[in-house]
Amino acid sequence: MSNRVWHMMKNWGWILVTAPCAVVAAPRLRKRYGVILVAAVIALAIINCVPWFFPAYVSPLIPVAILVCAVVMQHGLRTLASSKRELPSESSRRQRMVMLGLIAMQALGLVMATRSMVVHAAQDPNSPSQWFMKRASAEADLLERAGNHLVIVRYAPGHDFHHEWVFNGADPASARIVWARWDESLLPQLLIDYPNRNTWTLEVSLDDSYRIIAYQSKDPSE
Repeated sequence: MSNRVWHMMKNWGWILVTAPCAVVAAPRLRKRYGVILVAAVIALAIINCVPWFFPAYVSPLIPVAILVCAVVMQHGLRTLASSKRELPSESSRRQRMVMLGLIAMQALGLVMATRSMVVHAAQDPNSPSQWFMKRASAEADLLERAGNHLVIVRYAPGHDFHHEWVFNGADPASARIVWARWDESLLPQLLIDYPNRNTWTLEVSLDDSYRIIAYQSKDPSE
């Protein structure tokens, strides 16, 4: 759960936090948009039930958050405009400071959300630095070697669970490469289930660089 929250807040945190805070702080907006906020909270709870979580899963909520930000900013500007026509008082000055703070929060939320979307859009999906390109490189390396292969993937502690290297087709037994996760208790049965294969340990580091080692001898294989 901590990883999910971190990924969500890193990508959409500002706008997902500032919009609800602003609505809660403004009584009129709280009454008008409270149902939307409740629906958004329920949606986030449902999204967290998905086994494999990606920040993009939250993206359908972003237009709602942007709409709420725009409404809050409009409300704040109207309130500031009307307060200027009133006689200055301690309460009016306090209200203006609150509105200015809310408007600044929404503007910052919109800027941060836009920045996150631009950064994601600018990423090259075919860049060699992407983890799945590194996996494809490892697979191509193995396919160049003679015979069929059993690849036991061993992740470094703290590896990002979104970067899953283990994937098999519908019929692993007939595939040239069978991928499996490292598990000491299951290794003996795994070797029995997939005999007559070249068995490798593929060690994946935190930055998704890898090395392929012959499982039997533990000697690096180029």
